[in-house]
Amino acid sequence: MSLPFCSGNYWFLEFPQRRFYHVHQTLKRFNLLRSVSLSLCLCKSATNETLAQISRNLKPLKFLKEVLLRFQYCSEITDVGLQSLSKCFKRLTLLRKIQLDFSGCQKLTEAGLQHLSKSLRKLGFLQTLNLCFDSCHQCKDKWLCILCETRERLPCLQRAYLSFWGCDRITSRGEQRVKETLRKHPSFEKFRDDFRFRLRG
Repeated sequence: MSLPFCSGNYWFLEFPQRRFYHVHQTLKRFNLLRSVSLSLCLCKSATNETLAQISRNLKPLKFLKEVLLRFQYCSEITDVGLQSLSKCFKRLTLLRKIQLDFSGCQKLTEAGLQHLSKSLRKLGFLQTLNLCFDSCHQCKDKWLCILCETRERLPCLQRAYLSFWGCDRITSRGEQRVKETLRKHPSFEKFRDDFRFRLRG
């Protein structure tokens, strides 16, 4: 396990391919944090309860403006875990940036994304949204529709990066709808280069 590093308002944690060691207890000590970055890539012990613990202890961090969470190829994470994690976003109303990476989490379905979408819509000040579901083979066009609906509730959004590389169940029709939706966003013309969608690399 790599050692956590704390500097000013920022907290960085990384646990590649290691057991999850009560990160929630650590976060509780820093209730004035502005940014949290947590990586649990390839962590086989990361489960739905892990996400529930993270969510419970992010909730009190009401001054958070940036959350970066990476759970690439955590094979035990399901919709239940994503639902638990999503609950904290409803309370973190000052968030300006969210980056979530669930690449290779094969057990995630449309139901989990629905929960995430509902929570994101509460974030009226969100400026940057980065969602990665690469190689999540249960992704379908419906997922893209859900994200399109979310976009309409984020008036301050300036940057959006949606990645579904390797999701072979998404069709060209779904891809086109997302691109059209992004172009309709009020901020698109001003921040054209910051609205990106990746499907096939």
